[in-house]
Amino acid sequence: MLFPLYSLQRGGMKRIYAALELVFWRFFMMLWPWMRWPRATAASLRGDFWAGLTGATLVLPQGIAFALIAGVPPRFGLYSAMIAAVIAALFGSSWHLVSGPTVALSVVLPTVLVPYAVVGSPDYIALSLVLMFLVGAIQLAFSVFRLGALVNFISPTVVTGFTAGAGILIIFSQLPDFFGVQLPRGLPLLDRAVALAEALMWTHWPTLAIATTTLAVAVITRRLRRRWPYMLIGMLAGSLLSLAMDGAAHNVAMLGALDLQAPLLELPPLHWQTLRQLLPAAVAVALLGLINAVSIARAIAARSGQRIDGNQEFFGQGLGNLIGSCCSCYVISGSFNRSGVNYDSGAQTPLAQVITAVLVAAALIAAPGLTRHLPLPAMAGVIMLAAWNLFDIPRFKLTLRTSRNETVILLATFLSTLLFSLDFAIYVGVILSLVLYLQKIAHPMLSGVDFEPLHRKARETDPAFTPPLRAVRLDGSIFFGSMEHVRSRLAELAAEREGRSLLILAEGLNRLDIAGLEMLLDERKALQKNGGDLYIIGMKPYLRRKLQHSPYWEMLGGDTHLFESTYVACREICLALGIRNYRGYMKYLFRDYNKL
Repeated sequence: MLFPLYSLQRGGMKRIYAALELVFWRFFMMLWPWMRWPRATAASLRGDFWAGLTGATLVLPQGIAFALIAGVPPRFGLYSAMIAAVIAALFGSSWHLVSGPTVALSVVLPTVLVPYAVVGSPDYIALSLVLMFLVGAIQLAFSVFRLGALVNFISPTVVTGFTAGAGILIIFSQLPDFFGVQLPRGLPLLDRAVALAEALMWTHWPTLAIATTTLAVAVITRRLRRRWPYMLIGMLAGSLLSLAMDGAAHNVAMLGALDLQAPLLELPPLHWQTLRQLLPAAVAVALLGLINAVSIARAIAARSGQRIDGNQEFFGQGLGNLIGSCCSCYVISGSFNRSGVNYDSGAQTPLAQVITAVLVAAALIAAPGLTRHLPLPAMAGVIMLAAWNLFDIPRFKLTLRTSRNETVILLATFLSTLLFSLDFAIYVGVILSLVLYLQKIAHPMLSGVDFEPLHRKARETDPAFTPPLRAVRLDGSIFFGSMEHVRSRLAELAAEREGRSLLILAEGLNRLDIAGLEMLLDERKALQKNGGDLYIIGMKPYLRRKLQHSPYWEMLGGDTHLFESTYVACREICLALGIRNYRGYMKYLFRDYNKL
């Protein structure tokens, strides 16, 4: 009975009810995020319709092309753009993010699944569904446990390096269809390049003509009218050229009619052995998909003014992948190309993606045999263009010129993508990001304040003068991971500048744990042995309040040694140390002191 009475006396029940209400409200909004959508108006519905129509013209060729890259039937790409993408849109945070099949995830699929099944085989397709199920479950777990902030610690440079490497792999994978030559599957990149160079003498010229025409028309269309469906126009141009030259009679490979059987509503075959084999790759794919989706959502939100909830976006992506695995889809993420076009076309809400899905379904029902005369070299042309779009050359240049750490991450991820398996490349980038981040926070900046001009004047009048104070500016955190660096840096600064006592300017101190407090306590004891002391000024209010409720407050000197960031506090320290010219010290400690 004591605990309830105590809780009631302290208003504990009110806090419990408030916490439960907050949890319920968050859970409710996670399941029904469309409650936050803008109110529908005639203008917003019109914008959503035109954006949905534009999106349909984009996703029709992309869904088919990306499915071919992934090694799954073309209908999987279209179903992913209709079913999984709509689920992700309805339950995500962004109003403009367009999910669905993407080039980056499509190229990952074969490299992950080839060790276990032949590309395109029934076993391969079943494994792709299991992988999608695992990816969705992992992403949902990230959302439920509110781990959205973890993605912030992974550098966007990982995605830049990975997608650039994936673009090269995709281009090389499509060159046989582009030139109409035969190459063995599964060759490493360098071996494939050598084999292709040897096979070019057998180039099939009608195939090359169709592929080149498709690529040229798509590129020119994009340059002239960026909002036009340039991939679709390029494919139409290649198909018309194929019909004009009777491509089938000249042995030009055709895609054939789509097998548009209804998506199977059933769980993928979830066997323990399969789940265990695919789990490491699923974690890598889930991370890549989340980083990609959240970065795109935030980039568009910077233009639209919307605030993005990372955990809600994780929920939408995870639910889309989880449900999609039961509906003949394959792994989805955010598409930068389609998301940008969606926003520029006037989309106001995720209703635009529902309209896209309806229009794609209507087109497939009305004309299911449209792809019967679609030449594979035309598909190769648009796929190579999509792969080229993965190269973010401006960001590459900016990274190389700006940051050494980011350059290491970029090049390591890029080269790993080309030389090793793609899931391994993702792990390389993610681990490097975390290692360099931890290295950064484990090395806070400590710089000494130069009082030498004051001390030089004091020695002119008193040759026996001993500097009473030295000061250090601290920016960063003092915790178990940075403790030794701070200790060694303080020793270096003590050797450079004289002073019996140490003043730490702690305006930049962000975190202080028990290990850090013990280190400061040891520093104070060492100073006291030499007749000095330790003073800290400018600690952030929340750190100061936390410290006041611990025994370390008195152990470090309490109110006479731990001050707020005021000039009065600094004056008291100087007077306590017998420093008469405290204004001279304050001039060096506070850059804006002379303005007062």
